[in-house]
Amino acid sequence: MDNPQISIILATIQRSKEIENFLHKLQEQHYKEVEVIIVDQNRDGRLVPIIDLFKDKIPITRITSQPGLSIARNSGLQLSKGEILAFPDDDCWYPPNLLSDIMLSFNLHPDWDGITVTAGSGSGEKSIWKWDQTSGRCSLTNVWQRGISATCFLRRNVIDTIGDFDEELGLGSSRTWQSGEETDYLIRAIQGGFHIEYLPDLKVFHPDSLPDYTEQEIHKAYLSGCGMGHVLRKHSYPLLFSVSTVMRPLFSAVRASMQGDLRKSIYFKAVARGRWEGLTGK
Repeated sequence: MDNPQISIILATIQRSKEIENFLHKLQEQHYKEVEVIIVDQNRDGRLVPIIDLFKDKIPITRITSQPGLSIARNSGLQLSKGEILAFPDDDCWYPPNLLSDIMLSFNLHPDWDGITVTAGSGSGEKSIWKWDQTSGRCSLTNVWQRGISATCFLRRNVIDTIGDFDEELGLGSSRTWQSGEETDYLIRAIQGGFHIEYLPDLKVFHPDSLPDYTEQEIHKAYLSGCGMGHVLRKHSYPLLFSVSTVMRPLFSAVRASMQGDLRKSIYFKAVARGRWEGLTGK
């Protein structure tokens, strides 16, 4: 498509069936003026036969990049043509009306530079994410409960002004800051005066399950905490606000310990430790 309205930049590694599901659901979208840029970080060609299934129905470009989620997204941005940019996770999918609703909202509100929505499992169960229930403009304080990568839709003017994702942040980064790249980007947009609107009634579907508190999950939680702490430090958040983000998981750890759930307690301690180390630059 020469002039797509929406560019979907899908960075992926070590997933196949999830990519097929995403493309299948995208094919069912009511809104069709899209392009998909798949940034493939696999070392093999596992995605080629999947892309071949859809390439005659959806405009798809496949490129490769070095490891790192932010690196991959930046590679995709260079090729994108759309007026609206989206950054789905490689295990999420869109309900059929989502892109139509997004475009309608942008058309009705030309002053909105971006839209964030919520994520859920698609099963109707309560999400593990602590989403803000009130719609409105994103600010430096509420942005933490109003957007993740998969739920962000930004106009081209935001991308042209803010530039690339911070490649030291996000999964696959060479640093311990294995999260926060999307929050960092939204913060930079807000600081730049852009209007990012939060619409909690719209949803992206995403696997949504409680952690099983294995060693792997605990380490992942620590690294994610490091990312959040670093973003707070990078943008010089007020001390009280920053410390409160460390104390909340500590309270959860104490509560879990009192309930006899030691693995859960260890998990939340790892979150708090990661946030503290990211915040203090350790």
